[in-house]
Amino acid sequence: MKFSAFIYLASFCCISAKSYGTEVQLIRSDGDVITGLEKNGVESYRGIPFANAPLGNLRFRPSIPYNGSLDGFRATDYGPSCYNQNFVKNQQSLKYILPLIRNITPSLLDFAKSTDQSEDCLNLNVYRPAGVPSNAKLPVMVWVYGGAFQTGSSAMYPGEKWIQHSVKLGEPVIFVTINYRLGPFGFLGGNAIADEGSGNPAIWDVVNGFKWVQDNIADFGGNPDRITALGESSGAMMITHTMLSSIWKRKPLFNAAVLQSGSLLPFGPVDAPKATELFWFFANGAGCGTTSSGQKATEEEALKCLRFSNTKTLWDAQSYNMNPGEVYDIANEFIVWGPRQDGYILEKNPLLLAEEGRLPDIPIIIGNQEDEGTLISLITATRSNEEFESLMRKWFPSGGECLETALKMYPMDKAEGAPFRTGNANELYPGFKRSSAFLTDLLYVSTRRQFLSATEKNRSPRYTYFSDSLHNKVPFLGTFHTNCIIFEFFLDKFYPSNAYRGYFISFANHFDPNTNNGGLIQFPQYHESTQDAVKISFKNGSLMKDDYRRDRTNYILSHKEFFETY
Repeated sequence: MKFSAFIYLASFCCISAKSYGTEVQLIRSDGDVITGLEKNGVESYRGIPFANAPLGNLRFRPSIPYNGSLDGFRATDYGPSCYNQNFVKNQQSLKYILPLIRNITPSLLDFAKSTDQSEDCLNLNVYRPAGVPSNAKLPVMVWVYGGAFQTGSSAMYPGEKWIQHSVKLGEPVIFVTINYRLGPFGFLGGNAIADEGSGNPAIWDVVNGFKWVQDNIADFGGNPDRITALGESSGAMMITHTMLSSIWKRKPLFNAAVLQSGSLLPFGPVDAPKATELFWFFANGAGCGTTSSGQKATEEEALKCLRFSNTKTLWDAQSYNMNPGEVYDIANEFIVWGPRQDGYILEKNPLLLAEEGRLPDIPIIIGNQEDEGTLISLITATRSNEEFESLMRKWFPSGGECLETALKMYPMDKAEGAPFRTGNANELYPGFKRSSAFLTDLLYVSTRRQFLSATEKNRSPRYTYFSDSLHNKVPFLGTFHTNCIIFEFFLDKFYPSNAYRGYFISFANHFDPNTNNGGLIQFPQYHESTQDAVKISFKNGSLMKDDYRRDRTNYILSHKEFFETY
């Protein structure tokens, strides 16, 4: 079977496999009884609410911990997903993405159409080895999904393989996946939001998810003092910003973290001009831009209208450029909706917070895929070098001469672009490989290196990895952003599946990825002086130096004006 067929099967199972099994009951310490399922040695408890439904006046506000009873709760199926970006309605986006993506992960495109979505979506899923006693004190791994802050669901990430792999290694864990709000439901900005202190509700969702785990996981046999957070892409960014939040200063929410293809994200203030512009785009799209008398609404009036509008109306209003004749502004979708400085949960630019030493001193694994930027370039769909440079000037309007210098460091020579090390091949359209290389370094490699630099004085161990597992295996995309998820959650046959799960399970148990991990190559600690890293390839692992393209990423990191005003 070709590898592309494995990818297809993995993505299909992700959303279409029904989870049947034998019903089991868990009796909590307070006497409450929860019904779950057991299958193939794994117990699962799904759709458990951890926060009250953020409806009505709670819409666009920080979530509130769940205060209902779980006695008699049937946790036998996934709860609703939070509302995802309506890509089906976004015709301009589909025009460029569909032809290639459908050949790689076809069923994922149907996720928004086939999965129940609701605003009452703040639920989580707990997976554990069957029959674990309540006093087992197993390490806990908590997964925070990615999706550009626009898409995703805990239901897309079944935890069974993590449990089975951990039992096979003799290092059993409990695996938890949580939901959080997306798009404007989780990241609405503007002056009215800033004035009432309602910025970053999605981060509050993640915070409350971890608080629930701390308070309740002992009933499932877990150790609330040994929690490892895992996330990929924007999920890793959510974890990082939780670590930088004012909430963390009062009480840490987990004890270690694995950050995959994401770390620091330097968005501007919650009331920045772009955030306010987007608020009105959203409000006007929902019919809340004017009052009942036809006058232009104030921002406070528009926000009140949005809070009590029909959910379907809001779901439609969050999608951009639904008219194929309009100029497509990808920045609205994948750059604006996301964590912002709100003066409370995030007090200032995360890059500055990191430089000030605000990242906690906890064990960390952080890594990148070789060709992170290819998937992002496909989505941006610029069709020439000129279009790409124009988009970068729009994304980073304060970049000025520094941005122009950085662009010149990424030549138009296709042989130097991403997917890397493929010569002149894989140029999907003019400028594709160049933009892919630039975005790989700007959005992923440079921010990972800044994270490592900001934690250099920490005493806790830090590890970094690099994956080229799909080199010369997937046309145009190479070892693309998010490919690691396929290996981690859906496959067993290939080396990367054993490497990711083996290292991370060992890390969750010992805060060291080298203890009883299934015979993997030694994973060295990272230090700036040595720059040691592990490389995860398709057939094996090896050691390497994290020194590739250092001149370019160092230049980006030394000019933070790239990120100051957006």
